[in-house]
Amino acid sequence: TGIRALGEFLGFSSERLDRGANTGPDNVWRTDDGRIAVISCKNEKRQSAVLSKRDLAQLYLDAKWIEERHPDLKQILIVAHPSAAKSEHLPTEGVWALTTNGLSALVGATKVMAGELARSGGTPSELERKARELLKKYDLTMDAIQRAFLVHFAG
Repeated sequence: TGIRALGEFLGFSSERLDRGANTGPDNVWRTDDGRIAVISCKNEKRQSAVLSKRDLAQLYLDAKWIEERHPDLKQILIVAHPSAAKSEHLPTEGVWALTTNGLSALVGATKVMAGELARSGGTPSELERKARELLKKYDLTMDAIQRAFLVHFAG
């Protein structure tokens, strides 16, 4: 999927942990420091759609699946959803929304970073160092992505 490819490009271990068995999360981005972004993709929703109880339940099931198999990883719960609107009274504390606008901004920053990296040239080790610098510069580390491109659900 596009989310998986984006995660890989940004340097995360980006995968479907259940190997396509449809029993685990749609996608995860794993960091080197023991964190894992559990990403539930709801991109088929209309722009005006709100996060439903069913969608949130799926994310929590995915989180439970991760916890049972990888209890050592600190989870970051994300729903890729057209908006940050939710049904009333849904318990979304600690759940992030990657909205259409957030995803567009994230992809845009990634493209700019990739262009700058491509123009920089150098040896493989120089390119690796430059890539790390650019990931920070364009807010493309996990911490920065949370601050710059994700929002909390409201409603």
